Amino acid sequence: MNRLQLVFTQLALMKRLEAPLARAIVKEKNRYVKDAAASWALTGRLPDRAFEEHERNLRGIISGAALTTVTRFGKLSAQRMKCGCRFLEMKGDDGLISDRTFNRLAQTWVGKYGALKVVGMARTTRDDLRRALLAGEEEGATTQQLRGRLQAVAQLSYFRASTIARTETHNTAMFATAGVAQIIAQETGAQLTKEWLAVEDERTRMSHAEADGQTVDLGGTFQVGGEMLAYPGDPMGSAENVINCRCVQAVEEV
Repeated sequence: MNRLQLVFTQLALMKRLEAPLARAIVKEKNRYVKDAAASWALTGRLPDRAFEEHERNLRGIISGAALTTVTRFGKLSAQRMKCGCRFLEMKGDDGLISDRTFNRLAQTWVGKYGALKVVGMARTTRDDLRRALLAGEEEGATTQQLRGRLQAVAQLSYFRASTIARTETHNTAMFATAGVAQIIAQETGAQLTKEWLAVEDERTRMSHAEADGQTVDLGGTFQVGGEMLAYPGDPMGSAENVINCRCVQAVEEV
């Protein structure tokens, strides 16, 4: 698989994975907004119970999506390395990369990054509801109008959910690619490098275009836009460097 094929194969797979995640997030946000608006109309307050349920449901959605993405990209990475890594070809991959591996990587991802994302999403929606109420009350809105303002918060969900799904799918996919490569290197002794691959079009950030072709040891970091990133979409990077990033990485044997 050449460079261009590698980039677009991964982007196409991400696109297929991010769509159901975005829909699930939108559906859950709309459910929470509707529940919260109905409870407010009865009690005059936004219920903690509804918020806690929303948080649990989002955690389940993010966890399920992470496992799917890690499995798909983990298998893609392992298969590509099996074709190109002489150590892996010699030893075989029976038991080296398995469903247990993907489960473990997905759990690691959710524990380190997914849980924080869930809290952020849930709190953002709750804050949107609170702001809608405050603005309505300041304008002297009626109870019915206030309930309508709460329900209108759901209309903010799709764009935000799409951005979250796109970014989270990308981040998780690159984490899986790196994670599988690290396991293979540890178990086989293969000396591996990773290369930053940017999409060559006008939508790509200048700093990411400049990083295109940058190659470092597998355990090293890329220097991108003044930051050190372990892989494209590394959550340790700033939002400017991570959100809507389309770059990928290629792992090769030295």
